[in-house]
Amino acid sequence: MLLGSVLNPVNSTIIAVALVPIGRALGAPASQTAWLVSALYLATALGQPVVGRLIDVFGPRRLFLLGTGLVGVAGVVGALAPGLG
Repeated sequence: MLLGSVLNPVNSTIIAVALVPIGRALGAPASQTAWLVSALYLATALGQPVVGRLIDVFGPRRLFLLGTGLVGVAGVVGALAPGLG
């Protein structure tokens, strides 16, 4: 559980550092790539209270495993994305 909670700030740091190369690789201007980090922070801020409630309903282990799997799938989809959109 501790390792999982450390992944969010690590992920944010990775994206912030890689923002310029991501934009170059996908042919997107800096203004568009800034939305990538903004969307990440917004989703995190909105998702945390919702997930807290879901944990109360379904249990922490089940939601942790589901969330970890979702992050893995999203990482693969992002790596295969042809463009920023």
